[in-house]
Amino acid sequence: MKNKKSGSENKEFHHRPTIKDNTTSTKNLPKVTLFDNNFSNIQKDEETSEPLKHVNLIFTWDLYEQIVKFSKKSETTVTNVIIDSIKQYLTQKTESMKVKKIKTENYRIRKRTFWRRA
Repeated sequence: MKNKKSGSENKEFHHRPTIKDNTTSTKNLPKVTLFDNNFSNIQKDEETSEPLKHVNLIFTWDLYEQIVKFSKKSETTVTNVIIDSIKQYLTQKTESMKVKKIKTENYRIRKRTFWRRA
């Protein structure tokens, strides 16, 4: 298909195919910094925030896409979804650490009382 508006007969242009059902809109996504595989070359962008750089290191794009879909369904921001999930993870981690500490302390007390009886 030749571009007739430019006056040049040699230029060709092709329309990109659009699939409206299977794409994630990127107009609401934050600006993202790109990282090399070795993380030594960071393209710096003054508008990106420091936490966003760390988020890029933590999540893969597939997981980030799922987070975006979930945030749209729950009508919250991506940042709030990430913060809530990190809070939930840390709460579970600290609770499991407390339970483990209590179990080891309980084991030590039982061990001491067993040896005192004998």
